[in-house]
Amino acid sequence: MKPIDPFAAILRKLLWDGHIPSSKVKGRNRERLKSLFASGILKEEPKAGGRRIVIESAEHFRKFITGCYPSGLTPEHAALSPRASGVAFFRDSKRSGSRNCEPVLLRGFGGTVLNSEENSLPVAELTSTFGMASFINNGNPGFQYGGTVATVENLEMFLHFEDIQPQEKLAVYTGGRSSRLLLEWLASPGMSNCRIVHYGDWDPVGLDEYLRIKDACTGRTSLFVPDNLEELFRKYSNSGLIEGNIAIHGRLRSSSDPSVKYVVLLIDRFNAGLEQEVLLLDQE
Repeated sequence: MKPIDPFAAILRKLLWDGHIPSSKVKGRNRERLKSLFASGILKEEPKAGGRRIVIESAEHFRKFITGCYPSGLTPEHAALSPRASGVAFFRDSKRSGSRNCEPVLLRGFGGTVLNSEENSLPVAELTSTFGMASFINNGNPGFQYGGTVATVENLEMFLHFEDIQPQEKLAVYTGGRSSRLLLEWLASPGMSNCRIVHYGDWDPVGLDEYLRIKDACTGRTSLFVPDNLEELFRKYSNSGLIEGNIAIHGRLRSSSDPSVKYVVLLIDRFNAGLEQEVLLLDQE
């Protein structure tokens, strides 16, 4: 099997993961990406004590790849999925990076429907009958929605979402960190008219994920902060939620987002974080 050349490996890692440590891109390979930095297709940002290169425009990045490698990055395995390709190249599926398709889990209420040019997905009807709806996101699902989307970090909250926030008519399960494909769908033109409210844990990782979604969907993303959050921190916060997240916590202190600043203040005051499942408690 012909090995993938180093520059193609860098491009493939960026394409599948959406980012790569800056330390992995040096010399001539970095020079070949110079035009992408200049045009804003790629950018470099700090990450966990180091720096990383991230994709700002997936569409233009794919065009660059096509120009460099018209037959594909790995011609012998162009039709393989990333995990299968990982086995082919590394004997380890997990070393391939993220998948190129994945299921998106949804729950809808009040007649919510996702529409595309070819068909529609009756999310509320499927939720009423089966508990949830789903579609396969292959990077270009085409579904459109113009209402408010709740991105929900934890499974139990997702499964009981209508008991917590009945005014939100569409909930999307992120499973912790949102995948690159999910963020690309939320940032796609068909979803550009929707508002996004993130429902996550009020701890460093949860806040960091909110800012990640906000960065992908600028100007239309907010963090859910209940009116009694301070009292909930007082009664139910857990110091274990901030252990091991010192670097993230420190970075969050420089955020200009008002909601993040408020939650960070509570985290510092109580030296603890708070899990979103607290909303499922009977607090009467």
